[in-house]
Parts: sequence; structure tokens; C-alpha cells
Amino acid sequence: MRRSRHSPRRGAVLIAAIVCLVVAMSILSTMVAGSLTQRQQLASEKNARQVALLVVAGRDRAIARLVDDSEYDGESWRPTIAKLEATVEVRVARRTDGAATVAVTATFPADGPRVVRRSQIFTIPASKPDPQE
Repeated sequence: MRRSRHSPRRGAVLIAAIVCLVVAMSILSTMVAGSLTQRQQLASEKNARQVALLVVAGRDRAIARLVDDSEYDGESWRPTIAKLEATVEVRVARRTDGAATVAVTATFPADGPRVVRRSQIFTIPASKPDPQE
């Protein structure tokens, strides 16, 4: 009975090829997982930036409305940004000294797995009468 001299070598080459494939697959899966994590982080950062801009818009809108209407007590609105709904709530509380405390809360997107919410509270001093009037 004759034995082939190449059969142990063939088995070793097959094992080396399988080990190389396993190593390549583990490197590839690590790279894909890192890419997905980075994508999620970028989406969260984008949402955080968007909600910060919404808070500033709410603050500016509240100031403008308070200048025009002394009875303004706040509002809510739902802008649509990149096909996603956001919510902005403005609440105004009058103080005894005539100043107004304004609370602005923005949420983006309005619903979903990665909702970002930010609030800002600020005070607008009481307006003083114009001496020329």
C-alpha cells in the first residue's frame, strides 16, 4: 500500500487557510462594528447640535414676542427638520419685580431611539419706560 507524501502537507495548508480566514473575518467584523459605532456617534452629535440651535431659536423667538406682546406667556411648536419632527416649548413666568423668567425646552427628534433634549432658563429684566415718551 502506497501512502501519498503530500497528504499531511495538504491538511496543514487547509488549517492555515482556515486560520487566515478566521483572522480576516475577526478584523473585518471589528472594523464594521467600529464604523457602526462611529456612525451612531455622529448622528447623536448632529442631533445635539440641532437641538442647541432650536433652543437658541426658541430663546430669540420668546424675546421678540415679549417685546411685541406684554401678555405673551409662551408657546409650543413642532418644526420639521430633515423629515423629522422636533418640539420646542417656551414658558414665560412673570416675576413680582416685572422681569420675566423664560424656560425653553427643545427636543429633536420628537420621537425615536436617539432623542436629544436640551433646556435653557433665562431672565429678561423689566423694561424701563423710555424717558423721551
